[in-house]
Amino acid sequence: MAAPWPARLAATVGLFFVLGDVLAAQDRVAEKSSVDQLLDALAPTRTFREVAISPDSKSVAWVETKGTNGDASAAPAAYVAELDSPAAPRRITAGDGARAEHGLAWSNDTQHLAFLATTEKSGQVQLYVAPVTGKPARQLTDLHGVLASPHWSPDGKSIALFHTEGTSQPPGPTQPAAPEVGEVGANAPAQRLTIVDAETGRVRATSPASLHVHEYDWSPDSKQLAAIASPPPGDSNWYVARLYAVSAATGRVLRFTNRRRKSPCHAGRRTARPSPSSAA
Repeated sequence: MAAPWPARLAATVGLFFVLGDVLAAQDRVAEKSSVDQLLDALAPTRTFREVAISPDSKSVAWVETKGTNGDASAAPAAYVAELDSPAAPRRITAGDGARAEHGLAWSNDTQHLAFLATTEKSGQVQLYVAPVTGKPARQLTDLHGVLASPHWSPDGKSIALFHTEGTSQPPGPTQPAAPEVGEVGANAPAQRLTIVDAETGRVRATSPASLHVHEYDWSPDSKQLAAIASPPPGDSNWYVARLYAVSAATGRVLRFTNRRRKSPCHAGRRTARPSPSSAA
């Protein structure tokens, strides 16, 4: 005896639902498979940044990050290659116990690279100098805090860089920061300009703690630096920044303008430039 038509209709509708679920599941599997394939294809992708031509225009240095098939990418690594040579690029490394090289800076004689790297034991970033010939790098600093933007003096005897004590996060309005207690900004760390001896690593001079340096550049005679700075906190006071001249020997502010900066500062960009004469 045939089943009544309402029962047959219900069975047919149920079958459609079952088939629909099966087809949807197959589509999800296919979609997931395509996404996984895309991610697998992107994982080994290499990214390049901080590309820097040597002063003699014969070599190029860069920071490269190679993707992996795992959950995390490999640490950034620095390389040097000669532009007119088919030889493979040379790896510039801080050595055992350090990783994530970045912040490349050529010496004016093109013989050395200054860079920053993180020590694995402490997680602290330090300044290193390496010959471009491939010999081992030397750790120059033993500082605590955030280091950034190293640059050689024109005479090759010193290296200037930003140093922010009392924090492990780079300064900046978009960077995470520790919760403040009391008056907001009263204890904000200042990004100071530190000058290091390129041979011994001795800190020669540091700009005053009362100034947050946003930008800087060396004078051609290596005796002073032009700096755009404001009272800390730098994230809030960039709009009242002024132009200063800082002694490379003592860190003392030698002179400054009374004119306030009218456009935003961009931390790490060395747009303050002394004149070629560098007259005091």
